[in-house]
Order: sequence, then structure tokens, then C-alpha cells
Amino acid sequence: MWHKLLAALGMKAHDHLMTPADYDFMRYITEYGKHYGTRSEYDMRLGIFKETLKTIEEHNNGGNTHQLGLNHMSDYTAWEYKKMLGYKPARKVSAAEPKMLSEEGLADDVNWVTKGAVTGVKNQGQCGSCWAFSTTGSIEGARQIAGSDLTPLSE
Repeated sequence: MWHKLLAALGMKAHDHLMTPADYDFMRYITEYGKHYGTRSEYDMRLGIFKETLKTIEEHNNGGNTHQLGLNHMSDYTAWEYKKMLGYKPARKVSAAEPKMLSEEGLADDVNWVTKGAVTGVKNQGQCGSCWAFSTTGSIEGARQIAGSDLTPLSE
């Protein structure tokens, strides 16, 4: 199967040695049904993908509280990704002084995923409605924490 893909790209298996990231990219384009019009675009997307892999690996090995992974945007340029972020809220500054709540008796951390208050990741596509997915996710979690079943409200 890889030989057909390589041939479609005008390459032969012995043209150069493939790295593990090259094989990861081939799995990626197969899994997400990616199609690139030219060898130049393929090479550009491969470079972006490799940088994404590097970022993911550095983050996941950095002792963070969450892990990153690949998705359908792992070969997007910064401009393509930014273009998807359509909502731009107006900046309003409140004159009211914020009320400080007590920090006594609070847990050091809470993992709402293991407590069953978080639904799976949704594919919001390019609609620019990340605010709506965020809102429904907050409502889903708040309902579960308040004693209801965890019910997905979107998709």
C-alpha cells in the first residue's frame, strides 16, 4: 500500500530513507483522508506535521496535566488554524471590584474527567462556534456535578 502512495507522489521506496515521522504522516493522511494537489504541498504539509509531532512530544513529556494528540488539523498552517477561529468578542472592562472567595478547604486539584463530568471531544469544524461548544460543555458538566446524568447536549 505504501508503494502505491509513494508512486502517486512520484517517489520510489529507495529514493530516501523514511523516518518514523514519515510513516506517521502516511498513517495520518490515510486516517483523515487527506489529499494534496502537488508534491510541493505534500512536502509543506509533511513539514508542518513533523513540527506538530515535535510539539506534541515535547508537551506530553513535559509533566503537564493533560496530553496532546493528532487530529484533522495537525497539518494546518498557523494562518489556516487562525482562520477557523471566527468569533471575536468585544472587550468590556468592568468597573466593579471583584469579590474574593475563600480558598480554605479546597482540594489541591480536581480531575473532572475521572469524576465523570466531561463528555468526549467534539469536532466543531469550521463554523466559528467554539463558544457554543464551550457553553454546552459547561452546562453538561454542571448538570452532572449537580446530580444529573452526564448528557451530551451537542452533536
